[in-house]
Amino acid sequence: MEHAALLTDGDAMARPLLQRLAGDGNTRWGVDECRVVQTRRHAAHTAPGDLGAWLDVCYRLALQDRDRGTRHALWLYAKAYSQGQSADAFRAALPAACVIPGLGEPVMHMPELDLVVWPLPNDPVMDQLPALLDPVAVRPHLPPAAMGREGSGGIGEISVVRYEPEDHCLARIAIPDAANEAAIYGKSYAGEQWRDARDCMHALWCTGCVDPQAFVVGRPLGSCPALHTVWQAEVCGEPIALRLAGPHAEAMLDAVAAALAALHAGPPIARETHPVAATVTQARTWCSELTAEGSRFAADLDALLFHLERGAAPPRRVVTVHGDFHAGRMQWWNGRIALFDYDSFTIDSPARDVASFVGDLLCRDDDSADWARLAACFVARYRAHCGGRLAESELEWHLQFALLRDAYRCFLHQRAGWQERALRALTIARSGIATLPHLGGSFL
Repeated sequence: MEHAALLTDGDAMARPLLQRLAGDGNTRWGVDECRVVQTRRHAAHTAPGDLGAWLDVCYRLALQDRDRGTRHALWLYAKAYSQGQSADAFRAALPAACVIPGLGEPVMHMPELDLVVWPLPNDPVMDQLPALLDPVAVRPHLPPAAMGREGSGGIGEISVVRYEPEDHCLARIAIPDAANEAAIYGKSYAGEQWRDARDCMHALWCTGCVDPQAFVVGRPLGSCPALHTVWQAEVCGEPIALRLAGPHAEAMLDAVAAALAALHAGPPIARETHPVAATVTQARTWCSELTAEGSRFAADLDALLFHLERGAAPPRRVVTVHGDFHAGRMQWWNGRIALFDYDSFTIDSPARDVASFVGDLLCRDDDSADWARLAACFVARYRAHCGGRLAESELEWHLQFALLRDAYRCFLHQRAGWQERALRALTIARSGIATLPHLGGSFL
């Protein structure tokens, strides 16, 4: 674990990664940027067969081919081991990695850093990615509606938009000759979540067609069971976070609140209910891992877990919730709120989504807006749109849980300065809704 600082520093990793990819005598390839897209600490007890991996890192390299004068993006997934265990992990990974990438080998061993590295399209779990990311292989799997008349549309560039190793991959597929779509998106999953994502997206599409205040989504284009993929038309909007930092902030908050209230008032579109006991169990696990990481978190975690355990109670009302609702999941598109990511929908208290959005605003560390005031304004607008059916005690409880989750994510991702960000989230969590300013002389 002594390599943690190096492995999570993109600038520092650019040279050793390029050397392993292109060889010692390389003069053809250069790195414009090596960005750490995601890091994830493994739990204290690794899964059986994981051979001791303690850190996952996803890199995106912006490469230049000096011979051809072209630029390319290469995604790498690295698993870090200790005590030389990467050698056994590398041998175990060899049979499953068989697609030659544009640069490097299907799976690579870097013993000096105790690393095993997979360049996309190779992934240790998602063996469908080579077909998804290849223009020839993916064509038979694409939805006919996206391919123009009689399926004559050509396929342009396929670019990876988001990649979470061993979990999901979102790809943009350009179709320049299609009559209706300039590009479509395919989100491929490691497991069967694509079925729930497909059904939730279709339900949101239907509701958005008849309710002008509801969320909208890019047009659903079907799914592909063979690739565990859901297809969707492209949405080219403006990120909600940008508009919240501008002169239209309150109008945006009202539109988001109205759309969220409409989702919560609508028919169930998720299959599973999330029991409060499961939430408390999750909180205990997160607190345990954060406490083991450093004593500076202990006091805040003890107080927070005490409040969560004491305040746990069945919700007064259960509805369909997004499950991971924050500004990064939305865009302003054609005068409507476009919603993304449909694989975490569940049945729970409406306070869960409200608290998640509020916590996201409160944890923003830039000064482009008065985020605490906007958070309080959002709660007020949501309450107005839902007829006041938002229990303050549930909002307090879910806000504390959402902020604990934000702190834990800081720990998992291990990016520079994560301890300070985690501590800030925990400090806000202890204050709960008291962090929100009073509006008009009274809270909310």
